[in-house]
Amino acid sequence: MNNNELNYNEIQHTVLQDVSKLDMDLLQSQLSHSQYERLVSRIKNPLLSEKSGISIDHVIGCPLACGYCVRHNFGAFDIKRPYLIESDEKVVARLLNHKYFLPNVTPIKIFSQATDAMVPSVKPHLFNTLKLLDENKLTNIVLIITRFKVSENDCAILNSFKNLRITLLITYSGITDSRIEPIKSSIAIESLKTAYNYSRNYKVILYWRPIIVGLNDSNKEIDFVLKNLSLSAHGIVFTGLRQTNEIKDFFVQRQAVNLYQGFVDRRKIFPDNLDHRILTRLKDTPAENKLYRKTSCGVSAVHRLPDYNGHFVAGEQICNICNSRQRRRCENEPKSIDIAELHRVAKEIGIESLEIDNELGNDFTYIPNLTIDERYFLRHLFKHPILDPQFPHEYGQYGRADKLRDYTI
Repeated sequence: MNNNELNYNEIQHTVLQDVSKLDMDLLQSQLSHSQYERLVSRIKNPLLSEKSGISIDHVIGCPLACGYCVRHNFGAFDIKRPYLIESDEKVVARLLNHKYFLPNVTPIKIFSQATDAMVPSVKPHLFNTLKLLDENKLTNIVLIITRFKVSENDCAILNSFKNLRITLLITYSGITDSRIEPIKSSIAIESLKTAYNYSRNYKVILYWRPIIVGLNDSNKEIDFVLKNLSLSAHGIVFTGLRQTNEIKDFFVQRQAVNLYQGFVDRRKIFPDNLDHRILTRLKDTPAENKLYRKTSCGVSAVHRLPDYNGHFVAGEQICNICNSRQRRRCENEPKSIDIAELHRVAKEIGIESLEIDNELGNDFTYIPNLTIDERYFLRHLFKHPILDPQFPHEYGQYGRADKLRDYTI
């Protein structure tokens, strides 16, 4: 074991020696004025509050060009070359002093919004950022999402970190249409197997997404994931497409698929009949005790923790597929918030008064007029859904597109 640890540290040191050189290269060719102006203001901030955690995004640009990528929504999709907008050291220092960051509590994402963490010129910044966080003895959950190449050396570096709860989420869609998925799925499959085989101090999630009716939802594809790919993952998260106007326009322009007509929604689209078909085929497969509907559910489960987003409050509409061990962890958590404590914490972060809307049901806590930062800070702290009453959830549609039950094309 000592020899392995020494090897990990030697590999880490060798790779990180190149970071200063890469910083110089990236900083010398910054975003053009027109590129910067096209960016949505939110992505110009390298620390973004998301439901899955605070996202560190100090590199913008990705050559992979996946058609369903969230970069469409930020005006960053056409930026193919990665550009460094802030140093690793500065962004980590900002995170540690961030008003809404709690050491050992707040989930952290790295390079999830504007690039792929495993692109060669980005990867050293990923490892250096992890090193800086780990040196602070933080035990926060960390999410790293990629659909690119993961090598044995990459795994050795990830294994070298001792404190962070690192989760590597390998995106696999099975989409064969190169207009939507120009990178071959074989790369993600190989990365998944490599990451899982060499995992010691990190966990691997098969991020099965986006599953789209008529594009990659055949029974053959479903069986391949459940029976084969599931063998190389600690957990599996399956989900649909978040069909924003920008992503819908991209698909339509390429005449790639007839997307869900009439649905441009802030939530991911996943029809009930598709969900039912997957669960029917799940039985007696290696995936049976590994499958989760929500990212935070899967990530928390592989680290043997209750869901940090509190989806268990929704009960059977989310949790009916979870394994018994994970259900017990979540069932031991409070199902409701201590209102007095909620008000106390709110005042600590500068919210003088909270107006709690109790008319929309008892499962969730609805609070209007919160910023995104405030809403997700409170949610992660209390492990409870703090929702906006403008977007109420109905039973059976939690986290799904409204009114979409069955869908065929």
